[in-house]
Amino acid sequence: MLITGATRIEADPEKNTKEVVKVKGFTFDFRKAFLPVEFSAYNPDAMNYFESLEASPKNPVFTKVWGQQVSQVIMVKTVEESAFGGQKVTETPRSNRDFVITGASSEPYVWDDEGTMTQAEYEQGLADRELALADIKKRQDDYNATRAQTQAPAAASNGTGFNF
Repeated sequence: MLITGATRIEADPEKNTKEVVKVKGFTFDFRKAFLPVEFSAYNPDAMNYFESLEASPKNPVFTKVWGQQVSQVIMVKTVEESAFGGQKVTETPRSNRDFVITGASSEPYVWDDEGTMTQAEYEQGLADRELALADIKKRQDDYNATRAQTQAPAAASNGTGFNF
């Protein structure tokens, strides 16, 4: 993983969240394309480790990390009072997926070395990512433009009134 930042987020008892360090950076796919990622570190030693690296986009840290994916579903309950009759209770599921770092290499890889990754490769990877994103945006804009031209007129009202 190429780490470009680590931010500590304080615990919030009102929202029932724990203190965490969000580790941001990039991983790579089989084509060596940059894929942005964000991982969480809850272990106090891990939080201190990632903050002590002082990683930034200008000074990235290249290392190996591992962990686990934690998924949970939280039910949000909403109660709406009624002038008469019973209350309207709505339960809405909200899923949360977090990628938690449980370990990292004891020594980061050497940065700006031919054996790992050079600054030039890093800059080229970021440039290639920007070009790919611009191409995707252009294709989406072209699709939306052709779709707007062939859009059918809105359906006429059948005059039955409002149904819910």
